[in-house]
Amino acid sequence: MNKESKELSYAQLFREFASKQLDKKYGSRNVRRGAACQEFVKYQIDLAAESIPAEGDRILVWEGAGSVTRLAAVELSASGADTFTVKLLGDYCQKILWGDIAACTHRLPAALCIGAREACSTIARENVEDWVDAYAAAGLAGGHSIITTDALTQQLKVPASCKMVLEGYFQKSECTSPSPTLTFHISCITGQL
Repeated sequence: MNKESKELSYAQLFREFASKQLDKKYGSRNVRRGAACQEFVKYQIDLAAESIPAEGDRILVWEGAGSVTRLAAVELSASGADTFTVKLLGDYCQKILWGDIAACTHRLPAALCIGAREACSTIARENVEDWVDAYAAAGLAGGHSIITTDALTQQLKVPASCKMVLEGYFQKSECTSPSPTLTFHISCITGQL
């Protein structure tokens, strides 16, 4: 084994150890029932008739390689009855999302969270290493674990205290070349009453 290979394996071992320690102390805690972000649920979606909160950061949540949760700050604009145009607010997050879309088979499940806790918003605007779980990083930034709940239509965990969650996906066939804007298809809307 040459020196470069040893350094690479040591770096990989360190990342795995650091990730486990971070998850152990600050990893998200999941609640199954009674999450504030799921006080109402809508499956029949017409964005023209919906009232999307104006206040609160918009955060995109998706799961990357190695089951690591990723967060990115985004801007939204309705583009159809059940689609949004999503603009990612950082080159690093664009690169990571495009890599995860390219690696998926058909659709990349995701959720747009509006009005999440400040620690999540802070991490969504930072360039967190792609091997670090974003909820664990947000827990470290906020001083305690982020409370999450299971999304209803996707295998994702979303911040339980959000004002609104738009669950959906990115269609791989629509993402042919890297761009800061993507079409997000909505399958369900949940939120606080």
